[in-house]
Order: sequence, then C-alpha cells, then structure tokens
Amino acid sequence: ADDSGLALRFGLRAMATETLELGLAYSKLDLNDTEASDGIGGELRMHLTERFSLGAQLQRGDDFTTIGVGARFGF
Repeated sequence: ADDSGLALRFGLRAMATETLELGLAYSKLDLNDTEASDGIGGELRMHLTERFSLGAQLQRGDDFTTIGVGARFGF
C-alpha cells in the first residue's frame, strides 16, 4: 500500500500577557483518498523563564481528539 499524500497545518500564536501564550491551529491530512481528516486545535503555554515553558494543547478532528502536555527548553 502507498501512504503518500498531503499533511498541512497552519495557525496563529500570540502572547496574551508577558508570560502566557495562546495558539489556534487548523490541520488537514489526506492520504490517497482513503484516509482524510480535518482538525482544529488550541494551545496554552506558560513561559516560566526566558528558556523554559510548560504547555497544554487540545486538538479535535473528524475522527479523533488529542490532548497533550509538554515542556520546552531553549538553548
């Protein structure tokens, strides 16, 4: 089976305050006309220092819902 296709995601992120970042995104997945899905999601990220942040996200689509949490460290 061939699994080539198209995956696309675009969104907006903005700082709501000096430490709080909000984001919205749209995603599309289309694999050989056999599997296709559209989804929207939101993200909340708290910047604790200039290099370290914690985040949570929720994404809902046609056939799925995902919830994620994570940490980011920049160096």
